[in-house]
Amino acid sequence: FYMLQIIARASSMGVIMFALQVIIPKWFVTIRGRALAFGQVGLTMGNVVVPFYAQRMVQIAGWRMVPATMGVAMLAFSIPDIL
Repeated sequence: FYMLQIIARASSMGVIMFALQVIIPKWFVTIRGRALAFGQVGLTMGNVVVPFYAQRMVQIAGWRMVPATMGVAMLAFSIPDIL
């Protein structure tokens, strides 16, 4: 279990850091610094907000419903960006 968590966390952070350090500067050439700052603030705010959100969801709906709900929410936010 712990090895899977380590592998999943490392691969996830690798993708996020790749987006922050490679993709964003290539898209926003003229306002590169501002774009990187907003990307980093978004990452940090996500790390702050999601645990509180998840804890509240567990209190309301139970622990079995939380992963499914958060997965659907991530898909709902991600699919419009892909299209």
